[in-house]
Amino acid sequence: MGFGKGSSSSAPVVTEEQKELLKAQTGFLTGTALPQYQQTIGGAEERMNLAQPFVNQAAQAIFGRAGDIAAGATQTGSELAAGGAK
Repeated sequence: MGFGKGSSSSAPVVTEEQKELLKAQTGFLTGTALPQYQQTIGGAEERMNLAQPFVNQAAQAIFGRAGDIAAGATQTGSELAAGGAK
């Protein structure tokens, strides 16, 4: 059986056009796309941190109002159970 006899290897051949394309892609990614992405994410995080106190305040106001409404509904229900609303 002749399996496994001898070996051969070949290195890939990269043309000049391929090298130029890889250089251009790398330049775009490292010089444009990634810095812009990082700036966008950083800006979004900054805006979120600026808005957070106002979001919390609004949520607390809504929660308080919902509690007032629930208390009113419970009171009205109690009054109805006692024989009618006042």
